[in-house]
Amino acid sequence: MIIKMGKIKITGFVAVLILFIAGCEIDRCNNINCNDNNPCTIDTCDSNTGTCKYEAKVCPQNQKCSIDTGNCEALGVIDKIEDAIREKLG
Repeated sequence: MIIKMGKIKITGFVAVLILFIAGCEIDRCNNINCNDNNPCTIDTCDSNTGTCKYEAKVCPQNQKCSIDTGNCEALGVIDKIEDAIREKLG
């Protein structure tokens, strides 16, 4: 491979390396830890901005995510009462 830049001629490995580096995008999530230690969130990092995102896990109806295990589990009586109160209060 040969690249001509004005009077400069670049060949071989250097030309390939220059094209590789020029075409690479920077991953802004490199060395960023987005783990919020909450097993009920899906933790991700936006590689364009380096911003962490924490999305709540979605469980089937009448289930909620257990903070102890990160698994969806059936709602207990207390959970159902709390959900009903939240719904009424808006």
